[in-house]
Amino acid sequence: MRKPKLLMVSGSGPPIICGIGDYTANLLHTFRYLRPDWEWTWLCRRSRWFNSPISSYRGLRMIRPTHTWNSFGIELTTAIIRLLKPDLIHIQDQIHSYFETDAAVQIAKAAKCPVVVTLHEFHNELPSVKHTIQLVKAANIIISNDARTSDRCQEYTGRVPDLQGWSPANVLPEPETVVKPIPGLVTTFGLITPIKQLPIVFEALQILRQQGLNLHWRIIGPFHPETDSYHSELAQRFNVSWVEFTGEFKDIHDKTLRTLLAETDVMVLPFADGASPRRTSLQTAWAFGLPVITTLLSAKEPEIQNGINCLLVEESTPQAWGAAIKSVLQNRQFRNQLSIGSHSLAKHFSWERLAHLHLEIFQNLLNESVIRCNKSEKPSNWTLSS
Repeated sequence: MRKPKLLMVSGSGPPIICGIGDYTANLLHTFRYLRPDWEWTWLCRRSRWFNSPISSYRGLRMIRPTHTWNSFGIELTTAIIRLLKPDLIHIQDQIHSYFETDAAVQIAKAAKCPVVVTLHEFHNELPSVKHTIQLVKAANIIISNDARTSDRCQEYTGRVPDLQGWSPANVLPEPETVVKPIPGLVTTFGLITPIKQLPIVFEALQILRQQGLNLHWRIIGPFHPETDSYHSELAQRFNVSWVEFTGEFKDIHDKTLRTLLAETDVMVLPFADGASPRRTSLQTAWAFGLPVITTLLSAKEPEIQNGINCLLVEESTPQAWGAAIKSVLQNRQFRNQLSIGSHSLAKHFSWERLAHLHLEIFQNLLNESVIRCNKSEKPSNWTLSS
């Protein structure tokens, strides 16, 4: 018996700054650890046209046939998939990373094997939602990354996802390193976009400082005010000594990044569209055992419990955020309670548990494909025997 060949597909991959790329890398590494007897290959786009189409990332084999998802790039990619003849394809779907094209749909249709699709989001507000709907119809198994995505998938396609997963932490603490939190240090982590209501937090912290609280706000994430108009606006508005922009960390395993996160007294994540297990910045805060203040959920997530593993802010006002931050910073017992809850929830949302759930699905599909092939119900390249 030869090794089963599994092909993971994502729109983008390292070194492109992309949460889906980091997710795919971490999931693949966990797969390789748990199933070293299977053959794992990662297919994605390369960042520039002159980059090598064959590469590796932390020991993972990468095939990068195209640098853009135009018609030629899609055609080239599907041709390569037919040559590779994988036994199973797993597509990570985030419509933006495929430039809102039907690339993922064409890849699924080109496969002569079972297709698993993970929906990282379901953008029903975009015209490109039609591609997501087509992809769901082409897949054997659908995995959603949170309850909202599951609800939208069912509403727009009539299909209930086979598994509701999550996006675990992309940055993990160093187990043997002890870093003490800095009193009054408020941290916000992740991509800096209007999705995070940073101006509201800024006003909230201003109010608290006027009340005599000695606070410092550290904003960790890619920051390019010279090229990004929103970043430029924030740089001018937040031009005070107690606000720090750290800028980008290209390596998510950077020790400095881990130290900056571990120094946090309270993590503030003001998502405009609600907290969710698909938020890697939220998952990272839990992994570091940080007290977390975030926004109300966009859909029912039973594991996320207000006052137990996070504090949920009900109103998008500086007064509400200020009251929440103050209640955590000035109550050590409450802060410790949230920290304990974070650690506990991080174990539930771990990479290894997520990988085990995936591998069970993969194994069932591979077993079914062998049975079907033996019955001559599917093409010969579905078989796993040599």
